[in-house]
Amino acid sequence: MEIRTKPEFRALEADEISALLARNNVGRLAFVTEDGVDIRPLHYVYFDDAIYGRTAPHAKFIQRDFVGERVVFEVDEVEVVFGWRSVLVRGSLSTLAPDGPAAPEWERAARMLQRVTKNAFAPGDPVPERDVVFRIAAEEMTGRASAPFGRGGPPQA
Repeated sequence: MEIRTKPEFRALEADEISALLARNNVGRLAFVTEDGVDIRPLHYVYFDDAIYGRTAPHAKFIQRDFVGERVVFEVDEVEVVFGWRSVLVRGSLSTLAPDGPAAPEWERAARMLQRVTKNAFAPGDPVPERDVVFRIAAEEMTGRASAPFGRGGPPQA
């Protein structure tokens, strides 16, 4: 039996990417500003091939110039230095309103976000100023993984 001592890197399959996004709730949003590139950590939920989150109206990434722009969202799971999984979601950012044509989608997103932040959009909300719901429509999703000793596990003594 061959003993692997080097990490093994591989692309994640579509079902692995969806599972990673579904089981996590914190990621990073990267976007371009007039000053360059910015990145922000955010709470999120993933369903219907989209990332949903909430933020305050003054957040830089939802200002009028950025809505509709392409952004990148990243989620990582790290166990050890060479034991990790990482997903990138590329897509367009939009905001949802609680009234009008997007109201049903806003309602569903708000219910899903309550799984992350208890009392979101209700009395007792710990961050009531975050009343803007945003969506990143996943246009492209990619993922990579590293296993510290390849798929065979750690070296045997």
